[in-house]
Amino acid sequence: MPTGPSTKNRAQQEVTGEGDFASLALAKHVLLTTFTREGKPVATPVRVVVDGDLAYFQTRHPTGQSRRLRHGGWVQVAPCSALGLIRHGLPLDATARLVAGEEVSIAAAKLAGKYPVRGRFLRRLIHRVSRRERLYYELRAYGATGRAAA
Repeated sequence: MPTGPSTKNRAQQEVTGEGDFASLALAKHVLLTTFTREGKPVATPVRVVVDGDLAYFQTRHPTGQSRRLRHGGWVQVAPCSALGLIRHGLPLDATARLVAGEEVSIAAAKLAGKYPVRGRFLRRLIHRVSRRERLYYELRAYGATGRAAA
């Protein structure tokens, strides 16, 4: 299983001089690439909201994506089309962390603020029909230090 980014990709990110998730700030969808235990990449388009040096996205449980995120937190993200067929730019290396407690409401509020229709009506309808739990994840640039405890 991959444990981190390739040095070539990391070097390309440093040359661009962009902030951690500046290229994702205006994107409605990102292509989230997770990795199986054998190291095979699996890409899925997800909706994302950027908040400074962090980004948040949600997924349902149980899904293959949630299982892969549970086994390894290293991911790659790149802006993409709604179906994930067209990727815009180089992928960024990041670590995904499952948020819990009070952070869940913060992440949910930020996503609902960026996607109000989906956040209010469709989310409730889909939840009632599928009965799947929603999991919220925080993305942090690979190698970034943790936030100071408040």
